[in-house]
Amino acid sequence: MANILQHWQSALAAVPGARRVSDAELAVPLHLSTGPLLLSVTLPADFPAAAPVLTVSPPVVHPMVEGNTLNWERAAGRDPWNPQASLLGPYLLQVVQALTSRPPLQATSSLVRRGSARDSTTPGARRPASYMPSSSSNAGNALARPMSMLALQNPSSSASTATSNDDKDWIQQLPDTLDGLTRLLGDDDAQHVQLAQLDRVRAMTAARADLLESNTAAAQTVVDQRLALASRLAAVRETAEKLAAAQDRWRETAAEHAALAAGKYAPEKLVARVANVAAEADAESEKLQAAFWAGSFTSPEGDDTDAFVRAYRASRKRFHTRSCRLEVVARVGTARAGSPVSAMPPANRPF
Repeated sequence: MANILQHWQSALAAVPGARRVSDAELAVPLHLSTGPLLLSVTLPADFPAAAPVLTVSPPVVHPMVEGNTLNWERAAGRDPWNPQASLLGPYLLQVVQALTSRPPLQATSSLVRRGSARDSTTPGARRPASYMPSSSSNAGNALARPMSMLALQNPSSSASTATSNDDKDWIQQLPDTLDGLTRLLGDDDAQHVQLAQLDRVRAMTAARADLLESNTAAAQTVVDQRLALASRLAAVRETAEKLAAAQDRWRETAAEHAALAAGKYAPEKLVARVANVAAEADAESEKLQAAFWAGSFTSPEGDDTDAFVRAYRASRKRFHTRSCRLEVVARVGTARAGSPVSAMPPANRPF
């Protein structure tokens, strides 16, 4: 069980704005949507065996408030005070959160007059239909004039603030006493039934249905667009896959070309092959010349000299043609080809 000092420290640390008034009293100012509210926490003499006493000011209407006393223990679903386990800070924090999420309404003298007028009549009697609170005397009074509390505006008539006949009938059905209004405010189902009878609520419900239909149509449009986009994305992915496959084939072909260029079709090997062919042509002409000077050259036509000249010129033509090709290959080849011209045989022939 925590001591008194630990309780004070936990309260000041957990509750924003809490301040210690005396040795047995703590003040927690609250700024609610319905107006300012002061929550006073008083520690009884037998605290912590007894729960702290919670009071509020000014007077308000709330299911947990009776008079000016806030009865936290009667609130359904709340954690009651446990002398052995409870700590003042978390205990007050849940009270503040409950008041903030469901702020109480300010109680006014107009409401008290309404309750007094009802109490002076026979119990259970209905208020005369001709009785209606004065709009001038109840301006800004949330409880005496429920339409201000509801703050519902007919969407089709934003400029009109007059209360319709149906709204007047609805007001006639509201409880006339403070206890009756308190019970109504504490019963969510009863509030829903009461509010559903208002023309403005029905208009807003119809507008909500129209809005839901419009939102559904918009959502369907978005879904259709996403489906169309998904189809386009699938086509783009398919094209990207085809492009990747084509790039792979191109890389394979480029690798094959590179292998051929570095191997069979390397510049230096091409130069060597052309040089060999040119050398063969030169050797052939040399062989013809040697046979002619040795007298062993013969021609089937019997004209050995003319036949030799024709054969020798054809051989030398092939040599010069291949030598020119070799020069061109050596000129446009890479530096790795060396000097292919040096592989050429000497062109010291008379033709």
